Amino acid sequence: MFPFGSDFDADELKILPALKRLKAATATRGGRLRAVLGALAGGAPDPAHAPLLARLGLASPRSLQEKIEARLVSQALRAAAS
Repeated sequence: MFPFGSDFDADELKILPALKRLKAATATRGGRLRAVLGALAGGAPDPAHAPLLARLGLASPRSLQEKIEARLVSQALRAAAS
């Protein structure tokens, strides 16, 4: 992935493709709306993603925005893994 090496750890290497996918999916207003609606309908984040969400500060979301962000990232992680 990085021909000259990198300082990313294993968790960060898992998060990077998911964040790229999420960025692409939310590049337009319609994409953002679809992503948020999907996050609201998709249920709670996957428990397997807890360490990765913790790395992003989303392990214990408090506000509605943080809860949606955690769900969005979890869905992107799921999609990037498949």
